[in-house]
Amino acid sequence: MITVKTENIPTSPTQKPRQNTPIYDPAIIYILEFCTVLALRSQDTVELLGKRVGNALHAILRDASRYHPILVERTAFYLFHLLQASYDFDYIRVPILLHTVSSFSKELLINTSALVLRGLKLCIDKPSPLRNEIMTSPDFWVILRVLAAHPDSSAVVFEILESGITGTPSAIMADNYEEVLSLLNDFATMAHVGSVAEQKADKKSGRKGRPAKQEKPRYVPLPSLLDSC
Repeated sequence: MITVKTENIPTSPTQKPRQNTPIYDPAIIYILEFCTVLALRSQDTVELLGKRVGNALHAILRDASRYHPILVERTAFYLFHLLQASYDFDYIRVPILLHTVSSFSKELLINTSALVLRGLKLCIDKPSPLRNEIMTSPDFWVILRVLAAHPDSSAVVFEILESGITGTPSAIMADNYEEVLSLLNDFATMAHVGSVAEQKADKKSGRKGRPAKQEKPRYVPLPSLLDSC
């Protein structure tokens, strides 16, 4: 029989736990923003660089789960900004971009909501063919309905909805009429749930008949990006 001493048995190397959250790399954001700023300097640079910069930005969004949420939300904003400037060149396909964003996981979409919504507002701020194409896309309404249920983004979603309804000319038409009603119904349902909870709280504390205290939306505008363009 052969006896093996325990001290001679090689120990297996300790395995490091896998990191679930992607590492944040500001260098990538710097390069992407620098390229976007260069592309947006003028119509000539948009025509010359817009397609290549758009492809690079879209490549990150298509594989968004690999990247940090800060990188993803900045990339989405840069791409919407580039879309608004290069719409006439047809470098960025609106249905593909909106479908890519709406395909984010719910957690990622919520974490990137501030700049995603800001990018959408930039594209639909004024009546234009771009606004009509975006607001008739089913994926656009998927994004809004997901973010309408989140407290930190619901106020901005309502602003976008209100601007589409009250603008001249209105962006509401036969292609998106049902989507608008569905989203409005979501807001009404959420308000009803909140009012019931407040009424129950008032009854428990003996404050019957007092109007519920209204809180201001918690949305705080982010500092502007690409202001130098």
